[in-house]
Amino acid sequence: MICDQQRLPGDSEPVRFLARHIRLFQGILAGSFIAAVLFGAYLVERASFPGIVSSSLAASTFLIFVFPNLPTAKIHRLIWGHIIATGVGYTCYCLTAHVMGYEPGAASVLSGAVAVGLSTFLMVSFGVPHPPAAGTALGFAIGSSFAKLIFVMIGVLFLGLVGCLLSRLLRDVENESSHIHR
Repeated sequence: MICDQQRLPGDSEPVRFLARHIRLFQGILAGSFIAAVLFGAYLVERASFPGIVSSSLAASTFLIFVFPNLPTAKIHRLIWGHIIATGVGYTCYCLTAHVMGYEPGAASVLSGAVAVGLSTFLMVSFGVPHPPAAGTALGFAIGSSFAKLIFVMIGVLFLGLVGCLLSRLLRDVENESSHIHR
């Protein structure tokens, strides 16, 4: 598989340095990634950030960089989970807006609840559950825009690419902690 997480040989100095400072490295990596994505969002939609979907992308970033071995952190689940959530959230937004109007309130509550529930069901049914994507469904169910769509798709694909490229360096921080404190 392209993103196998085989470890790099541990005899080189850079690898030993990273192993000693893995938490710091993964935290800096996650923060830097989100900074780049948010800057991109600012350039695309200067007036306002797509807040809720930014939060779900931040949660995805945490999974990919801090717990890369969890089943829900696999790259295909990241990508397909957000694709499903985006489609469901957008569809719920359009349907409730058409039936109930574009005013926030009951339409947003109904749209958000259905989007999160339906996207969760579909992700699990298709075998690609990615919990942070539920936030993406909610974000699109409350309000949709082309800029938000571009932000999510580029952000998710970029996160998947970076996670894949760094898969040999990343390891679960929790597992590292248990080895350090023994």
